[in-house]
Amino acid sequence: MQYAKEGAAVSKKMMFCWAAELAQQMERYYKCGGGQAYGYVNPCAVIVPEEENTVLLLDTADAGSEELVKRMQKKKLRILFVRKKHVLSQNMEPEDDRYGFGRTLQFIEEKCCMDENFSYRERRILRRIREQCLEEDAAGFPGWEEVRRDFRRLAASAEKRKLEKRQRKRLILGIAAFVMAAAVWAELNRRQASVGRAEAAEAAEAEAVVKEEKAKAEKEKEEKEELLKKSEEQEKECQEAKKGEAQAYLEMGLVYLTELGDYENSRRYLEQASKELNLAKSYLKIVQAAQSGDSESYIKRGLEQAVRDGREELKGMEEGQVKTRAFLYKIPFLLACSVLDTEEAWKQVVEISEEIRTESAETELAQDAEKEKEVDYFLAQAYEKLVEKEKAIEEYEKLKELEQDEELLGKIYLKLLELYDEKEEIAREAIEKLPELEDNEEFQKMKEEYGLLQEDENA
Repeated sequence: MQYAKEGAAVSKKMMFCWAAELAQQMERYYKCGGGQAYGYVNPCAVIVPEEENTVLLLDTADAGSEELVKRMQKKKLRILFVRKKHVLSQNMEPEDDRYGFGRTLQFIEEKCCMDENFSYRERRILRRIREQCLEEDAAGFPGWEEVRRDFRRLAASAEKRKLEKRQRKRLILGIAAFVMAAAVWAELNRRQASVGRAEAAEAAEAEAVVKEEKAKAEKEKEEKEELLKKSEEQEKECQEAKKGEAQAYLEMGLVYLTELGDYENSRRYLEQASKELNLAKSYLKIVQAAQSGDSESYIKRGLEQAVRDGREELKGMEEGQVKTRAFLYKIPFLLACSVLDTEEAWKQVVEISEEIRTESAETELAQDAEKEKEVDYFLAQAYEKLVEKEKAIEEYEKLKELEQDEELLGKIYLKLLELYDEKEEIAREAIEKLPELEDNEEFQKMKEEYGLLQEDENA
């Protein structure tokens, strides 16, 4: 209805497509509604979306359509699109929908501006469909599916004729251009034949001017290319400088995270680095998750993605840079995996720890025993979680020799006691090495469990 009010131009193909789509909408409605009449087939109930190549039927049961439904129930509209015997009745029949469809086709033909006239064949088919829709007797109506097919064929035919017309036009224009070019060529040949020496000299002079202009244009082009090249080089240098600055921010953020445990400063530096480096975004997610302390599933999913993306980004960095700083770049992934606390995460801890050991054997870990211990702690915990007892014992034994802090050493002994099958020997060793922890409640329980408390009192 809005198209009719605005006098918008509608192509024949669009009209045929609308009619075919409207017939398909009616066919679907009857299949879903059990043959019940729609009752409001008129231009007001036909909705044209923004894409314009399709139409929809108004949902009369929707609360938002109430005002429009009341409008369509008025006599002045129904008398145009409903059979006379049902103008004042709400008991609609499928024949009324067919009648409304025919009248709607007539309305579109009369009110919408067509971009071209209908052919004789198109008018004949349109008239036949309208008459079938407007007849009282339903026997002459072929069905909505057949109507849809007729309009699909009309749309295809209209598109084909439009294409043929465009091709004929191009052919005529091509022939005209060829004829004109031939005429120009003939005229040029005629004039050239009559040109004397003076005209030849002028032609030579003109050619020299053209060559000079061409040389000048070439020189200007080369100058522009040179300026563009310099500009690109400057832009590249600027980008490299930004990237270098971002790399420095990244490493500062990782130092605060891995060596100082300062999440706030780590986050601040990583936010600066993430403006240029995707790798920094992965580390930033890890820091934010560590700061929040939440264990919600969406946070864990974010951590999993951060570890995947971060490890992928590391593969794209210079191999030497990663290998010499493997601990700095990869220890945050161990932190994230330990927070995830899943079997897959602990497997990644083993994999990443072995990478750090291999890549940093002669650099970071060789120069810093504390870093080596930190990797060993993660690896021991991973093997324990993965129920690989022998490997876990091997890592905890290694930590037992490296650890100087008595409280941490006590915890290592407790872990070994949980893992060893023969516990008495390791229990004795713990008591001998850690006399200062004699009052430790966990050690007291350990003594009682393995019958060592009474032995100590007798001694």
